[in-house]
Amino acid sequence: MIFPACADNFRIVEGATLLYKYYRISSTGGGQTGNVRFTVASLNQTAVTLQVDATTSTQVGPLHIKYSGGIPIYAERLEALVYLPPECVAESLQGKLEWVASLESGTLATVTNETSRFQDLTVTAGFFQTLNLTLSLVGWEYGTLTLIYSVDSGVLVYESWVPSPYGDIITQELTAVTYPFTAEKTALDIVLPTATLIMPIATAVGGAHKALHREGRKRETPTENRQLQNNLQKTPFYIGLTGALLILISVSLPWSQFMGSQVYLPSSLPTLIVRSQLFSMSTFTFVVTSLLAHVTATISWVGIAMEIFTKRKPVAQLVVTASALVAFTSTIILAQAEWPLSWGSSMIIAGGVFMLASAFVGWGKKNVARQGTSSTLHLH
Repeated sequence: MIFPACADNFRIVEGATLLYKYYRISSTGGGQTGNVRFTVASLNQTAVTLQVDATTSTQVGPLHIKYSGGIPIYAERLEALVYLPPECVAESLQGKLEWVASLESGTLATVTNETSRFQDLTVTAGFFQTLNLTLSLVGWEYGTLTLIYSVDSGVLVYESWVPSPYGDIITQELTAVTYPFTAEKTALDIVLPTATLIMPIATAVGGAHKALHREGRKRETPTENRQLQNNLQKTPFYIGLTGALLILISVSLPWSQFMGSQVYLPSSLPTLIVRSQLFSMSTFTFVVTSLLAHVTATISWVGIAMEIFTKRKPVAQLVVTASALVAFTSTIILAQAEWPLSWGSSMIIAGGVFMLASAFVGWGKKNVARQGTSSTLHLH
């Protein structure tokens, strides 16, 4: 499971995976973006072993980091020093950076100057209070390496490499942190999918009961009147029903992708049933998107229920329109955060289009009916 990018939720445990997005700006023009994944293969008080893979390269690693008394003493790659223990963070915030000069590294460069400062920083993953380490490197690699860590968790949240005098500029920022699935479920994991299913189930049961009850009264309604009512209401209702079904299905499908893995919404029905086999994100963006998507599913079925059980058609059409707008908003939020869209996010857009079409057709049918009534009155 992937937790929100908040310091209170962060912890480095065996099996955790740090997800980053990187940008490479070429000195000759142009650029490149991609993703990097650091998986904690093993962890103890004196060492961390990382397995690293990126979208533009084959699997790298394992990479090793060694610690002594909470201070890093060896990093196979200086730019891959993705975790600082609390003791190191505390000393560095006080300007005690002797450990940097004594840190052994496979990076072919020497640190000639180091500075540290406290900094508030917002990245793709969220807002952090951070420790900013700025290192000047000479040797095989010349330039400035900036490493920024969450003060509370010690996790690397941002990194930049600016070579001197020329070369590719590389930046990297934290996207999310994943943890191995556990049997634990939050209240939201249970309440959200359950509440989303209640309305369509209740609507289906109530609609079936009403249909059976109506069969016995069909002969009481003149055929011409019944046909007129069906012609006026059938089309928008079935368009809206199609949209509501698409939206309901969408919350159980993957909404995005990350390095070839399909990403499901947090607190959705699939993650509740088969948590250990699915890749789910619970960053702030995905939590908000999930809430909006599930609310959309509920609202859309409220509109369908109003169409079936009430005579307040204009109100029902407003509810249907609102569900379409919320559906579009949920996808826009995900797209603005630069997450690629997948089956679920595409399907909810289609569902929103159907819901909007249902409302417009409903309004159009209503106007036609009014005009027909008005013409009849004039003839008489």
